[in-house]
Amino acid sequence: MKSFCFLAMACMIAGFLIAPPAQAQCPAGLTSPLYLINGTTWTFQTADDVLGDGALGTFTAQVQLPTSINPYLTGILNVTMTSNVQGQLTVQQQSVGRYQIDDNCASGELFFHAGQNAYQYAFVFFNGRMEMYMTSNNNSVGNVSAGPFGGNHGKASLKTTFACPTGLADPLYLLNGTAWSFQATDFLGSSVGIFNAQVQPPSSWNSNLTGQLAVTETTSAAGTVYNNQVFPGKYLINPDCSGGELDFMTNLNSVRYFFLFAENPTRMLLLSDVPNNGNVPGAGFRANRGEAKPF
Repeated sequence: MKSFCFLAMACMIAGFLIAPPAQAQCPAGLTSPLYLINGTTWTFQTADDVLGDGALGTFTAQVQLPTSINPYLTGILNVTMTSNVQGQLTVQQQSVGRYQIDDNCASGELFFHAGQNAYQYAFVFFNGRMEMYMTSNNNSVGNVSAGPFGGNHGKASLKTTFACPTGLADPLYLLNGTAWSFQATDFLGSSVGIFNAQVQPPSSWNSNLTGQLAVTETTSAAGTVYNNQVFPGKYLINPDCSGGELDFMTNLNSVRYFFLFAENPTRMLLLSDVPNNGNVPGAGFRANRGEAKPF
């Protein structure tokens, strides 16, 4: 009996090993792979591993029907991108790009056009086509945040429809009373920590609502560790609740992050928007970047 069970199990394992791998397929009824992401918006973040340059933003995909000028279906991207290139900041630059989806609907390419450069990424879907892994596949772009230098790579997440909650008195209240864990890295080091957000009502000395942060952070800067630093900060939320800014008034330097919500509003993508503010982690040197999630 034991021999029979062993033989049966061996056959099952062998069958599994020699079985052909599952192949990705396009959804039934899809007239063109381009329609797979038609009308969707994605939040993305990219960076390289040498200079530490980075970018984040959103792109919306739309299929363009054939015209007298272009007789083919075309995947169009409307891109809004903030980038930090060796300390040179470009905030919310808008541009038009293109996209392609492979015939098996498992992968494709993204083409971003910004400034004087064209940035090309190969991507593969994962997590039920809700996310993309991205890597630069254009060898002609220079050492910029969306170029191939140092293996520029990133990730994109399908952005759910989100707006400020009904009845929210002010966008600042979106974070009021919440705590977030974060991790950030740059050219010289990295940091982790937790920040707590609180709305401060108007007072006799400040007539405006203010978003206040209480931050605890551990930083490793070029081999020197600063454990559990405690310092204040401030935050802003965009009028449409799509993102905002975090200001950390650290013991080392003042750090300001531009952020976008991804997987609204349960994850923040961070990118330092303080150019050339000293060569320490979190100071904007060559695009300190990271992410934050609810504690």
